[in-house]
Amino acid sequence: MSRIDHSASPIDFGRIRAVAEQLLVLGDDGAARAPATTMRQRRLAKAERLYARRRRRDALFGGALFGEPAWDLLLDLYVAALTGRRVCVQSACVGAAAPTTTAIRYLGLLEDRGLVASEPDEFDMRRRFVRLTEQAQRLITRLLDEY
Repeated sequence: MSRIDHSASPIDFGRIRAVAEQLLVLGDDGAARAPATTMRQRRLAKAERLYARRRRRDALFGGALFGEPAWDLLLDLYVAALTGRRVCVQSACVGAAAPTTTAIRYLGLLEDRGLVASEPDEFDMRRRFVRLTEQAQRLITRLLDEY
């Protein structure tokens, strides 16, 4: 039986780490999870966890203490974009975890900044849908990639 001499070839620890990350993804509780097969799935999982943690924090401490409806709207719309879900204004207000008038005000601010776009429902002109702009998706993706 011949032995392989590994001393002549350098070890690529970056490659080893990348392969290990692909093979095993650990959840927040340290338990092994099935590996995410794409960056899109990883980003979606991060956004969903971040949003869920914010709701959990609100439940524990009371939502009025940690109000940040713009970020909650952006996270909720990001998840919707990655899952192909259309969001009406009313649903976005629920996702903001803020009073409806506050959520609508923030939707307007986000739209003014070019982060959210709205469009009418083609079947019910009383209803409008909101979505992230490409710019907002790029910014949130960049931020999630840094987490």
